[in-house]
Amino acid sequence: MSAFATRYQTATIEGLEVFYREAGDPSNPTLLLLHG
Repeated sequence: MSAFATRYQTATIEGLEVFYREAGDPSNPTLLLLHG
């Protein structure tokens, strides 16, 4: 298994700043985990 860097990002959506992390192989399927 290869190690991938974790990227920390923010996006502004309708005036709200959202923080998210990206990690892993971009060619693999996306997995979205929501914290509620």
